[in-house]
Amino acid sequence: MRNGRTIATMMAALLCALSLVASADDSPRATGYRPPTRGVAMRRVGSAQKSRLLRVSSRTTLPSKWNSCEQGWVSPVKNQGNVGACWAFAAYATLETQLLKAGKGEWDFSEKNMVNLHGWNLSPNKGGNNDVAASYLLRWGGAVAETNDVYKSSMSAWTSSPLLSPAVRVQHVVWTDPIDGSQESSDALKEAIVGYGAVATSMYFNDNFVRNESHYYFGEKDPNHAVAIVGWDDEYPTNNFKNFPPGPGAWIMKNSWGKSVGSNGFYYVSYHDSRFARLYNGAVFVPAKYDEDYDAVRGYDRFGPVWISDDPHDRQAAVFTATWNEWLDAVGVWAPYASISYEISVYTNVMRGGDSPIDGGCLAISQSGTLINAGFTTVHLETPVALADGTSFAVVYRQVGCNVFYVDKKYGEYIDGEYVVFCDPDISKGNTYFGRVSRSGSVSWSDCADIDGGCAACIKAYTRSTVSARTGDAPFETDDGTTYLSDLEHTNTTLFAETAGTFGASVGLVGANGRSLWTSWLAGLDPSAGGSAEFTVSIDVSGGVPNLTWSPDLGAARTYTVWGRETLDAADSWEQVDVDDIGTSQFKFFKVTVGQ
Repeated sequence: MRNGRTIATMMAALLCALSLVASADDSPRATGYRPPTRGVAMRRVGSAQKSRLLRVSSRTTLPSKWNSCEQGWVSPVKNQGNVGACWAFAAYATLETQLLKAGKGEWDFSEKNMVNLHGWNLSPNKGGNNDVAASYLLRWGGAVAETNDVYKSSMSAWTSSPLLSPAVRVQHVVWTDPIDGSQESSDALKEAIVGYGAVATSMYFNDNFVRNESHYYFGEKDPNHAVAIVGWDDEYPTNNFKNFPPGPGAWIMKNSWGKSVGSNGFYYVSYHDSRFARLYNGAVFVPAKYDEDYDAVRGYDRFGPVWISDDPHDRQAAVFTATWNEWLDAVGVWAPYASISYEISVYTNVMRGGDSPIDGGCLAISQSGTLINAGFTTVHLETPVALADGTSFAVVYRQVGCNVFYVDKKYGEYIDGEYVVFCDPDISKGNTYFGRVSRSGSVSWSDCADIDGGCAACIKAYTRSTVSARTGDAPFETDDGTTYLSDLEHTNTTLFAETAGTFGASVGLVGANGRSLWTSWLAGLDPSAGGSAEFTVSIDVSGGVPNLTWSPDLGAARTYTVWGRETLDAADSWEQVDVDDIGTSQFKFFKVTVGQ
């Protein structure tokens, strides 16, 4: 990688001008990094108080050299041409690396689609950053395959982009701390490179500070370029740089100017570079795992965490309405630091537009844990919450011991003397809230639409439809429960009422007798049981033996009764079933009543 040819003459026309992005089609290359909004700058200040990224592996010592390319993890170098899209190339470099590292093959994603459809009020040549990329990816705007929206390397040839379903979804964004010259911060970044393969970061690139494959800048200009860090070399000589730094060592970065520059498109950047990975946090965009194949995402934070609120609030809430019969499987939240303890609670049947996000609702689930990394995390619910079409539900997110929250807020700044609004969310009352606990322990809520000109809490809800296509049935079974699963309310109103207005099994399970068991995963209030409470019920089969479980456990003072029926015929009656006999009974549909 140290045999690259000199690129000074090729870059001088643009980079000596110290411009943020290229705007003329005849520029040889462009940069395009736009420093983040004030909220992210505050995030950088906060990082000095507590490291956001802990070590991501159990490694006790780091090698003196590392290059993710040698592991086969790094996708080929691309060329952004004269479009200010380096930030999109850097973000996708981390995602493509993650997929290679996971053995998912080589992917090539469309930077053009991201640049056109990120939603911020920034034209394709006005730049971006990790937050712009995150807003696009986390609302499932992408990642879109390059073959479906091919990149144009010149603004004169630039075209619009279609709205497409993502080929790969991003469910986690890991933030890394800016390095500050300390060994601790450098080691944390190295651990992230080893653990994730690549980290998207920012730098100030200027050809006056380049020699062949090396770059060392020691000024105070704001970052103007985004790249991906893929390795390091502690022993990289000082005399390889045009201006000798005070010590050896360099980061290895993947650029987006093609393979004809640097060393096949890669550069060594001095450990002592005054802007490389220093001013703002880095990011890793992590693809969805095998169990994160959700059907829908809901959220009011269309533009991501563009502002920090450090008011004395300790929780946020977002209220949504189910649009079909579905499960709430996971919740997406942002954390400003690593190792933050959280509590997530979900309330169903809430009244929208109230003074509180949980007015009239019933607690469906509450769970706690630790957010390992700073950034965006998809938290899987321990028990999915079943939601009937039209059910309003609230997600309450609490960061224990931390009142620094991210919200989506209108933001703009002056560009060339003109005030430009980057993002202007549709902020409506009754959607998101902030809550604070009084000395008495009660929680008072404030509508985010009324806070400091209006904002939206950064909370996402991930759901799956309760209807799954059946590929087969148990032996000799020809009837299925598809109608029951998909739209019981309209096809059998009696059965719908008898099961407390709830419906929707997602799978058919084979019992010990070879019959197909259909579990309704009931969630709601049984009208026949006075004083009943909300609950969920499931039937699963382990080793051919069916098991009935429910959550939450309402205590010894409650009694549970299982009822079954074989058909959907309204004339068919419910019969009480012994739990131990479920697997050998003729019943295919079940309900559970709960009483005092």
